[in-house]
Amino acid sequence: MAVRIRCLNSTAKSKKARSSIGPYVTLSCGIATAIPSLEQSPDTLIHSADCALYQAKAEGKNRICHAISNPQSSPVML
Repeated sequence: MAVRIRCLNSTAKSKKARSSIGPYVTLSCGIATAIPSLEQSPDTLIHSADCALYQAKAEGKNRICHAISNPQSSPVML
C-alpha cells in the first residue's frame, strides 16, 4: 500500500509552494508489523513505525522502511 501511494504521488508530481528543498512533494513512510501478543502493547508497534519513518527520512527522500516489531512473540487468538 505504501509503495502504491508513493508511486501515485510521484506520478501526480504535486508541486511544493515556495520550497527551497525541491519542486515536488515526496513521501517517506515508516511501516511496522506485529503479531498480536500479550507481551507487547500497541505503543510498541507505534514506536517501531516511528523509528522506521525516521530511518526512511535519514536514508533520503521518497523512501519506505519496514520494522518488524516482535518476531519472537507468541500469537494470541483474537
